[in-house]
Amino acid sequence: MTEEGKLQRDIRVALGRHPSLYLMRNQVGKLFLPSKGQLLQFGRATVESLQRYFRVQFSEHPRNLTYGLEVGSSDLVGILKPSGRWFCLEVKTPTGRVSPEQEKWMALMVKFGAYCAVVRSVEEAERALAEALAS
Repeated sequence: MTEEGKLQRDIRVALGRHPSLYLMRNQVGKLFLPSKGQLLQFGRATVESLQRYFRVQFSEHPRNLTYGLEVGSSDLVGILKPSGRWFCLEVKTPTGRVSPEQEKWMALMVKFGAYCAVVRSVEEAERALAEALAS
């Protein structure tokens, strides 16, 4: 697990106990899905197992599947209670930099009323949550 991945996990554990926050990890990426015909060479049971595991139906044509909110979206996203306000944390190591896509996404979320912050420690994440709940 990367340093950033460990920090994300630690933040999720620390903030996950808070009764006014529902927090989720947001992984973003792409996955190539081969066609059903390409997979059948491994047997029908394999195709059915893969469909259950990935929760996807393989079609007659290969395709790219994207997952997560979108490129640039925050690592951790949540909902604050009772307001329903979005709470977004971009997790970075002490030397990590925010990409232009991430800056753009956070600015858009703030424009629509979300609370967004870049955090580099569990303590910063806890302060961000306290600030979001107070505002």
